Amino acid sequence: MGSADPKPPQGKAPADEAQQQQPPAAESESESDSTRQRVAAIASRFASLAGNTSNEAANKVSEAASDASAGVAKTVEFTRNAAATQTAGLLHAMALTTKPPSSSSSPPSSTSTTTSSSSSSSSSPSDSKPWWEYESPLHARRRLAAIESPLHARRRLAAIANQLGLATSSSKQAPSLFKAITSSPPSSSSSTMDFSKLPRYKDLPSEGGWKACAWKVWGANDELGTINLLTDEVVLKAAKDEIQTGRAVSLNWPLHLPTEPYFSRRAVTHKAFAIGGPHVCHIRDEYIKNFKERNPDSNVVNNGDEGIPVSDEHLEMNTQSGSQWDGLRHFGHLGLNAFYGGASRSEIQKTFDFPDRLPATPQELNTPEMRQRNKLGIHNLAKHGICGRGVLLDVFEYLSNHGLGDVERNYEFGTWSGYGGGKGYDPRTGFRITLADLEATAKHQKVEIRPGDILLIRSGFTARYYSLSAEERAAWAEPVRPDGKEGMEFAGVEQNEQITEWLWNNHVAAVAGDCPSFECRPSAKEGDYMIHQTLLGMWGMPIGEMFDLEELSATCKNLGRWSFYFGSWPLMNYGGIASTANASATF
Repeated sequence: MGSADPKPPQGKAPADEAQQQQPPAAESESESDSTRQRVAAIASRFASLAGNTSNEAANKVSEAASDASAGVAKTVEFTRNAAATQTAGLLHAMALTTKPPSSSSSPPSSTSTTTSSSSSSSSSPSDSKPWWEYESPLHARRRLAAIESPLHARRRLAAIANQLGLATSSSKQAPSLFKAITSSPPSSSSSTMDFSKLPRYKDLPSEGGWKACAWKVWGANDELGTINLLTDEVVLKAAKDEIQTGRAVSLNWPLHLPTEPYFSRRAVTHKAFAIGGPHVCHIRDEYIKNFKERNPDSNVVNNGDEGIPVSDEHLEMNTQSGSQWDGLRHFGHLGLNAFYGGASRSEIQKTFDFPDRLPATPQELNTPEMRQRNKLGIHNLAKHGICGRGVLLDVFEYLSNHGLGDVERNYEFGTWSGYGGGKGYDPRTGFRITLADLEATAKHQKVEIRPGDILLIRSGFTARYYSLSAEERAAWAEPVRPDGKEGMEFAGVEQNEQITEWLWNNHVAAVAGDCPSFECRPSAKEGDYMIHQTLLGMWGMPIGEMFDLEELSATCKNLGRWSFYFGSWPLMNYGGIASTANASATF
């Protein structure tokens, strides 16, 4: 997120400015001339900037800028549609993100550094200011603080030249090229959102008789679900408000855990191997020989050894190993036999037989066939990121020290005196975390849930897992217990509509917990309600499981705050089902 490039004034991303521009119904000839003049002026700015770096870069950018000016002028003149407006907006955005050569208010000139008095007097007072004079003082200071090196400037100008050439190659290509240049995912959240306009849970439509369907909330072809709530504005506010000390905490449980995987999944295999043999040792020996000739006093260790200090590895794993996200291809709605957005089971699962080898270029990956092959894949979350304000509700800590309260719990569950005040439950049993438990924990922690939050719930799984022997951990992973009862019991969120209504009305973007299922197991009433099918299948809300929340819990207690900046970048695996979390909390 920490790009060194300055942002445009007024806190609005260039990409969003271009996307929000609407084409005029009709364009007068004078407006067309004005547009061509503006674009030509922008192109001249690029050429003049290039003169401050290297002649070679200047020539390239100058040529590209000239081509851009001519191309856009033709587009504006002959096509008065969205493509022309969008391309012009892109060039304008690029101009805003390019630095003037100095902090001086004088504009750069590509022709002469002197200006005659006659030319000065001929300028009209009503002429518009150069673009850089519209910056706020804060924005100007930030730009001055981020002075580029000549090498970085040359590289950036070369990239801009390439983008200019792409953007003006064809008016028909402009919309798709704009998306490619701005790296927008197939369905991307906007820069801002009015959360008050989102429907309440009770107002969500039903689908086939099943309540609370959000398939149309974000659009017909959406592939992000509630991650759309993580707008630029939400992420920026989270970073500004929550990052105060820079203390970062990893939320990632080791990949090889649990040692005996749950749900009959395959354990991780990791094989490291050394690089060696005559073919590489010969290269090493020649290198050392030449080096010794130039540096006779140098020391050589283990000369003639058959190995070199270079290694590699193979890793084979289920992507739901260690801390992981359930993606939108993992679990759909059982009653509707469909995944999020209404994609049928067969529509998604028949793509599993497609060739494993994927094409290389963005254009090839964006063909209709490849989009269908990868529909709802985890790569959509990888492109967008799961970043924003995180909140930990440490239910296990709270109930262990304050007791189970007055909540009626008409089912069997165990207790464990080995943690905290010993007043809580045993995470190795199917204890059901109720809405009352969540609200009591939040009240005790003095933390509120806000729209766009990533909600983490600690049930105590990891602490209990570490307390067991190897034999006890293996028994916990058995699907059937020795007494014939269902195994793999976990404390987790209770399955009922109260919970899902609360999550939706608080507009939570994603949820995660430390247990292997997030929701309790066995369910409150077998077959009655499943949180997975509502969150993933109906809303497109990612579910995180087996997050390591132990250090986070201790850090929150020490700092006295339970909110933080949450960052997670799933694997860029096209068509993926799930992903390692790669998550952190920053205070």
